[in-house]
Amino acid sequence: MESKLNELTGKFKALNLTVGRVDNLLIEREKENLKRTEQSLRKKTNAIYELKEEIEELKFTNKESDKDVQSWATETETKLIDAKEKIELVRRMLSEIESEETITKREKDEANRREAIDAETEKQMAIEKARLELERVHKNEERKKELEHQDLILQQQMKF
Repeated sequence: MESKLNELTGKFKALNLTVGRVDNLLIEREKENLKRTEQSLRKKTNAIYELKEEIEELKFTNKESDKDVQSWATETETKLIDAKEKIELVRRMLSEIESEETITKREKDEANRREAIDAETEKQMAIEKARLELERVHKNEERKKELEHQDLILQQQMKF
């Protein structure tokens, strides 16, 4: 059992080392580092829980009282509170980062959509402008032909 208790102490030291890094990671807000740290914290706390259960069984096997085992288990649980809180902080930060990424992507998609609409609008305006210009040229040509025709008629009438 002594080796299991030493193993538990080592796992707590490793956990506390990781817990100590969390505040800086929360400031940096680097998504991948936060994900790795969350996984590491979860893995380490789960390993501690498993080892805690083993030690509890060994304590009962060694005929320790229920009260002593419960007291030891409560003390061990208390040591895990900080890690649980850090896991929750990391989880919230990851959620916040993902929400911000979603909003940023939505805004970018909206800007791209607006650009596409603006480009299409400009294209349609250019087409309409060209159509109006062609219409104007066509009307001018018709007027010119009409005037030439009237001129021709006048000239023919003057000949008679």
